[in-house]
Amino acid sequence: QLGDDSGAAKMDLVRYVEFQNSFSLIKKTHQLVLKSTQRFWQLLLRSKVTFGSLSKAFMEMDNAESKGDRTYKVMIERYPKSSKLLRSYGHFLEDVRNDPWRAQRYFSEADKLDEEENGEVDSLQGSDDMPADPSHIDDKKYAVLVIK
Repeated sequence: QLGDDSGAAKMDLVRYVEFQNSFSLIKKTHQLVLKSTQRFWQLLLRSKVTFGSLSKAFMEMDNAESKGDRTYKVMIERYPKSSKLLRSYGHFLEDVRNDPWRAQRYFSEADKLDEEENGEVDSLQGSDDMPADPSHIDDKKYAVLVIK
């Protein structure tokens, strides 16, 4: 078994290679989504744009975004303890979905996993620690500040 930097404490070699290949694919998908968004905005910079070309570019951007989101969700379901993957999805949410609140949930979860892995988590139960499931984080309790 190997220790890895993807957030899982131990995994066998086959699972490790599978994760690395899948993570590489997900990063490529993330880049494709960003490029499709870039093409859409570049099209809008032209002086003459047809509605058809604009619709086509928008559909490509929307399809790429949906595919990327589905791919991340499948990967997170398969590797829920990967802080590397959770951070990557957080960047996807910020860059593509423009959802800094959900992104912060995933960043916080990744930080918590890293702390647990490093043995830095307090042993106190019932403290103000973030819940393990990012979907159960209370937005009223935890603030997010985004500065661009």
